[in-house]
Amino acid sequence: SLAKPLGLSPRDVAQQIVAALEPKVEGVMELPLEIAGPGFINLKFAEGYLTNALGEMAGDEERLAVPETDNKKKIVVDFSSPNIAKEMHVGPLRSTII
Repeated sequence: SLAKPLGLSPRDVAQQIVAALEPKVEGVMELPLEIAGPGFINLKFAEGYLTNALGEMAGDEERLAVPETDNKKKIVVDFSSPNIAKEMHVGPLRSTII
């Protein structure tokens, strides 16, 4: 929860996130982004975005439309199945730590 440390209501935090996020997702997500309930942010892809993205990927069998980079890094990602609807604690991270 970001609200408590910031001294704001969850809905106020959501409004700040939406204000910062909207300019970055224009053309990818439907605008305006929707705040629901106590501070949930609903995102919907813009009409045709997924169709266009999949078309680009299908047209590039070798790289799936992912651009080359000069700064290559190896990154390990482990998904430990935490419940993102609840506050995080050490329990769901146990398998990741082991």
